[in-house]
Amino acid sequence: MREVVDLELFFDSMPDMIAILDTDFKIIRVNRAMAARLATTPGDCVGLTCYSTVHGTEEPPAYCPFKKLLDDKKPHNVEISEERLGGEMEVSVIPLKKESGELSGCIHIAKDITELRRSKNELEAAELRMRTIMENVPVGIFRNTPGSKGKFLMANVALARMFGFETVDEIMSVPVESLYAEPEKRKEFSDKLLATGDVNREKILLKRRDGSELTARISAKAVAGEDGDIEYFDGIIEDITVQESLRKQLIHSQKMESVGRLAGGIAHEFNNMLGVIMGNAHLALMDLKKGDAFYDEFISVMKAAERSKEITMKMLAFARKDKLVVAEINVVDIIKDITLMLDRSVSKKIEITSRTSDVYVEVDINQIQQVLLSVCNNAVDAMPGGGRLVIECAEARFERDVRIHGDTLGKGDYCRIRISDNGEGIPADILPGIFDPFYTTKETGAGTGMGLSIAHGIIENHNGRIFVDSRVGHGTDVEIFLPAVAGPSKEEESRKKQENVKHGLETILVVDDEIFILEMMGKMLFRLGYTVKLAGSGREAIDIYRESPEKIDVVILDMVMPGMGGPEVFSALKKIDPDVRVIAASGYCVGDQAEELPANGAKVFIQKPFEIQELTKAIREVLA
Repeated sequence: MREVVDLELFFDSMPDMIAILDTDFKIIRVNRAMAARLATTPGDCVGLTCYSTVHGTEEPPAYCPFKKLLDDKKPHNVEISEERLGGEMEVSVIPLKKESGELSGCIHIAKDITELRRSKNELEAAELRMRTIMENVPVGIFRNTPGSKGKFLMANVALARMFGFETVDEIMSVPVESLYAEPEKRKEFSDKLLATGDVNREKILLKRRDGSELTARISAKAVAGEDGDIEYFDGIIEDITVQESLRKQLIHSQKMESVGRLAGGIAHEFNNMLGVIMGNAHLALMDLKKGDAFYDEFISVMKAAERSKEITMKMLAFARKDKLVVAEINVVDIIKDITLMLDRSVSKKIEITSRTSDVYVEVDINQIQQVLLSVCNNAVDAMPGGGRLVIECAEARFERDVRIHGDTLGKGDYCRIRISDNGEGIPADILPGIFDPFYTTKETGAGTGMGLSIAHGIIENHNGRIFVDSRVGHGTDVEIFLPAVAGPSKEEESRKKQENVKHGLETILVVDDEIFILEMMGKMLFRLGYTVKLAGSGREAIDIYRESPEKIDVVILDMVMPGMGGPEVFSALKKIDPDVRVIAASGYCVGDQAEELPANGAKVFIQKPFEIQELTKAIREVLA
């Protein structure tokens, strides 16, 4: 009897809703939890069908687990939503049998899983949000085991794509150390993470699936298990290859800017000395004629000085390489300079040949030299064992638009420059991307990856086109088309060479801090009939000019002087006489001074070292 009482108490104290049913779906008994949920008493439920009591229907619902039990005599489970029971339920039915084994009914248990289902749904939603973040975030996310032989436990799509894999499964199947440019660095990284517990934004060199390198920044944390041992590393990887390339480009640019300033300063000093040499040689030649003693020697001095002047002009062009300085030039002259540089710098195993004809273009000489030198250097790099480099230029005229290597070139007159080699060649799948920024096939440190990209930009800025054709094992052809111009006539060139030195009777104030140049120019102008006043500094020039501005016809003013510089002196002279006639001269003008002075009233700018014909022509232009 006591056992029966205990069972009754157990049955009624169960929090789950329990009912005992016969084979006709009628309720034999329910516990208190079931009756309470139905807002009735256990006695009132007896004899009613379960489906009318619970669902308010005239027959069992289609999903009824008891119907299935009656068919197969086996237990069944189902999850349902039932308003009468107050939410989501997990329903279980267990068969009841007589001693003979005949089915007599079932135990029907309903467990309220509303909160469990809500928690599950929230968890699934959180997991979906996390999965969405994992799949869409642009940085790689990983989980892998520690040690040099670590394996991936988890990775996202961004990580797979970063390393050149199509799917996450593909990257999950490779050892972690295989993605390091230097596999031994994996052990170093793992040991550090095990020792410190985390790393923050550590820069490391990794390797893509195709073997190309990428620079990455890794942040990771070591995660311990319940026993305190490190089970795995969680972290993120940022691909900073482009940023690193930009940083290196900036550093390189800053270095080149410093070199440019140095080159400009050297050119300025060198030009001053050349001015003295050329000026005194001119003075000597004014007293000599062909056949006289030392005539030929002074002619040689002049030729050497003129060649040195060309070199300093190149240094000045390099110093102001960020400025587009367009001039009309024969491309043959550019190619001669390039060939000379290559002959002195590349291996003797490289045979260099040039085939040129006169074609004039209007370009920034320094930039076009950069382009041609960059293309030639790429060709040389493609022939490590030696080979043949051919540089050609000729005029090309197209009466209509033409197709070249799949691209269109507009009609017109062009200078066609062709640089070809018989080196390794470029694979067909790589060829379309060779003008992309940062593209390079060179090893780290061997190139900036910007050469052909910048070359393409420079040619486009000159309204030209550049085309590349290449075959692996046969070499590469680079064709550059620049708009051609008429160029000077032979008569004009001859006239310039024979231009006479112009004499005069005016008064000229020469301002220069270099005493040798000051004395040389004084002698030269005096010999040409001019009255000359000399000033060795800006302040001295202002004092001289203030005494009698009406008696000074022209001021020849050096732009770069210690203390009071040329622009400052020029401003002071204009305050004394707004109509002052100034010829600005410099071996190296800083910044935009050369361009600003004519706009502010300076009549002419002449570049040191100048020949006597240039100087006297400038004087006559100012006085005209």
